[in-house]
Amino acid sequence: ACATTPGMPPATITDLRGQLSSAQATQLIGELIGSDVTLLFGNTAGGWSDLSKMVPGPVVAAKGPTVIAYKAQDGSDRVGAWTPMKTTPWLIWVDVRKSAILAPARRFLDTMAWTGLLILIVGALGAWLISRQITIPLREVALAANGISEGDYSRRSTVSRENEMGFLADAFNDMANQIDDSHREIEGRVTA
Repeated sequence: ACATTPGMPPATITDLRGQLSSAQATQLIGELIGSDVTLLFGNTAGGWSDLSKMVPGPVVAAKGPTVIAYKAQDGSDRVGAWTPMKTTPWLIWVDVRKSAILAPARRFLDTMAWTGLLILIVGALGAWLISRQITIPLREVALAANGISEGDYSRRSTVSRENEMGFLADAFNDMANQIDDSHREIEGRVTA
């Protein structure tokens, strides 16, 4: 049983081959679609042609799915789709190796994974460098404050930057100078 279009007489796959087949047509189609793509013409009864000869093709159902994954006779996993040819009783089938479809997706995922890893590494390095810009000066100010609290009134912060950390260190050093001056004044009064 071959698919028919209303108003057209039933046709066979041999009729289609006779109308379209030629070595040049087959070669031209192969050059247009690529060597790994299969293009077949047929009907729901299972007769398929590559326009030069009858070939085994997929089993399709008129009411079934139009995209089918299957294992070809050569053992390769393939994904194909069929559609009716308008105003004809024929179906067109196009399939390609599954690996050819998945290869670009795999390359994209690999690229995204490496890009993500690179961004993660750069981000971690950036965070580490930024934290060093903050924690080292804070540690220096904290050590100076600890020294003053233990009685070393000559202790000062050595941070010299034109940012908030530098301003904090300058304010701390001004405070330490005032404490040191006050401490000397008090010691001078006590000894006098």
